[in-house]
Amino acid sequence: AKRLRQRFPDPGPAAQAAVRAFHRRAVQAGLVHPDPWRRLREGSRRRRGCRQRG
Repeated sequence: AKRLRQRFPDPGPAAQAAVRAFHRRAVQAGLVHPDPWRRLREGSRRRRGCRQRG
């Protein structure tokens, strides 16, 4: 992750807005779960290991 962040500096707010709009369209199309981290927060915390952190 750090390597990628070094290679690609932080994108501007315009890029973030574009990504958010694309993600919203994907959610409406049913391709993406609207909140993938909700399962980690609410769901069973067993069997997840360190992935649930962060």
